[in-house]
Amino acid sequence: MQTRVSQLATQNQDLLEQKLNLQDRLQMETEEHSTDLNRERMAAELRQEMRHCFSELQSLCSVLSKHFQGQDPNISQLLGIQSEFGVKVPIRRFVFYLRSMRRDLDELRALVCDRYAQSMAENCHLQ
Repeated sequence: MQTRVSQLATQNQDLLEQKLNLQDRLQMETEEHSTDLNRERMAAELRQEMRHCFSELQSLCSVLSKHFQGQDPNISQLLGIQSEFGVKVPIRRFVFYLRSMRRDLDELRALVCDRYAQSMAENCHLQ
């Protein structure tokens, strides 16, 4: 009987160790899962802010381009009043939009450089 009690005590100790190991694993998995959720939440916030900045930059490019070309800019864009950029845009399309924005920025940079060169040339003639 004493050996049986000893065996049960050993089994009980083994089961307690297994329980502690499983609790530790469960806690680690729970922490990893909550970290993943936090990352997903932050990534979603980042995407939303990038979309908003993209939309603002797109409006600003349009306003400046029209101004440098001597046209009247869209007043709602000038004041920053416009509908939100699409909430659910696939990443591939968003990358396409960003590449397009880079081309628009290059064109705007060229317009600003031309205008600056004209201004410098006019100042040289006056002096």
